Amino acid sequence: MELSGNQPETDQPACNLAHEPCTWDVDGSHWQASLTQLPDEQGSARFRFSIKTNATIERMHGVLRGESMYLGEYPVLLTYSDSEQEWQGVFTPPVCTVQDIMVWRIDLELPGRPALNAGQRLLFEVHRK
Repeated sequence: MELSGNQPETDQPACNLAHEPCTWDVDGSHWQASLTQLPDEQGSARFRFSIKTNATIERMHGVLRGESMYLGEYPVLLTYSDSEQEWQGVFTPPVCTVQDIMVWRIDLELPGRPALNAGQRLLFEVHRK
């Protein structure tokens, strides 16, 4: 999977979650994000998004935004799993009816703090079936 060339220009490095986990450091804390595609009987793309960090976090959520085309903003609800020692959320991105390949970005947000993945664009592609 290659990221499309229709991305907005930015100085932020991009990390393709479909190929490998993304790691970065912010405010002295280490972060790792990963994405796993889940089987779906309906034929739509479902994903499990996971975040591991050594930061003390009470609440966190993600925001899914189109990177190659704006299709709105969608919440990615994250809950903490004590057994996995990570934040996890399952979501289904909307299907783009214009492009065969849609590039999405996930931004992490905490109440009262700027974006946690500043310095790293967390991207992945969804192929229309």
